[in-house]
Amino acid sequence: MENCNDYGEIDLVNFFRVIKRGKKIMFVCLAIGLFIATGIFIFKNIGIIPRTYETVFGIKTGSAGEDSIKGPDELVGEINYGVFNKSINLSPADTVFATVIPGTKIIEVRVTSRNQEKAKGYASDLVSAILSEQEDLLKSYEKQINQGIVRAEQAMGKFTSMNQQTAEIQLMGLDLRNQLEDTIPPSLISGPDTSYKKQSIVFTLIIGAFLGFFIGLVLVFGKEWWNKNKGRTRNA
Repeated sequence: MENCNDYGEIDLVNFFRVIKRGKKIMFVCLAIGLFIATGIFIFKNIGIIPRTYETVFGIKTGSAGEDSIKGPDELVGEINYGVFNKSINLSPADTVFATVIPGTKIIEVRVTSRNQEKAKGYASDLVSAILSEQEDLLKSYEKQINQGIVRAEQAMGKFTSMNQQTAEIQLMGLDLRNQLEDTIPPSLISGPDTSYKKQSIVFTLIIGAFLGFFIGLVLVFGKEWWNKNKGRTRNA
């Protein structure tokens, strides 16, 4: 090739020259890639290739007043980092992904699996695990509040007359009771709903075209390298 001392030193002009010489191979590989991608899309939709199922549900985290018992962001981080995977026996081939709905205390969780029953089972177990953890945290919080109320009442019992200190203790007890009344338990607000996760035909074709183009490049430059070295061998 012109202006190239070695196969690895191909400038941009020569690169396109090689592509032009191998355009038939490129077109064939591109067509094969698109054909295979279309076949995969069709076979997946009619069930010959195993489908991917997705179960979606939404949970509103428990809260005490304006504060969550465990923040949605923290809970989402735990889910996405696999903290609950062991408790629901999640297979390495299956996935769980959670997001926070902006401006709310609601998290949306998506569980995917090629087995429809597994997708349902994982979601059901995960709902139970999350709600159980949230309820335990809420009970612990309520226990602390109740202990504070008892201490305030005991402190009040030590005084025989009202003064500034007893008034402050009364206000503290009232505030603790208000906090207790403001607690909201966690709740499942949607799902779990399981459905077949459809794949976009456009996305499938793009992947097929990319793979076909890449394989075509490998074949075209492989052929160029072979012809070049074959010529050198003859000249030697």
